Amino acid sequence: MSRQASIVRGSIFLMLLLAIGALAHAAPQSGELSVGAAAISITPDKPAPLMGQMHLRVSKSVESPITAQALALETRRVDIIKQAIVSSPDKTS
Repeated sequence: MSRQASIVRGSIFLMLLLAIGALAHAAPQSGELSVGAAAISITPDKPAPLMGQMHLRVSKSVESPITAQALALETRRVDIIKQAIVSSPDKTS
């Protein structure tokens, strides 16, 4: 497994633990827990303008890839639905 994949999996796992902990006290006594997770590279694949200067600068290469990660949780009981979504863009190197 590459270092980038390992970091992404570790981040998703951490987000899952945090979100489940946040919902644990509010979760119904019985019901369903649905979980979804995703990660995707959002690194531009061609030159892009760089912000933060008084003049236009355009990237020449990628120094640090960026990955967007999301985790969605939902608990359901007959008349109660609780949802949480956590997202995180991270540099992966």
